Amino acid sequence: MKRRQAVHEDELLAELERGQEIVRLRQEKEDLLDTVWFATSGAQIKELWSKVA
Repeated sequence: MKRRQAVHEDELLAELERGQEIVRLRQEKEDLLDTVWFATSGAQIKELWSKVA
């Protein structure tokens, strides 16, 4: 239910210029969290992640 709600919210936001910026910033926030996690991870995880990417 929450997933559908989030998708619907993004669709509604995408209809407005300000909403598009909010959607973009949310994605940037998610990407930043991944980047910080990766940067602080151990060498084994970094090696595994580089193989996946």
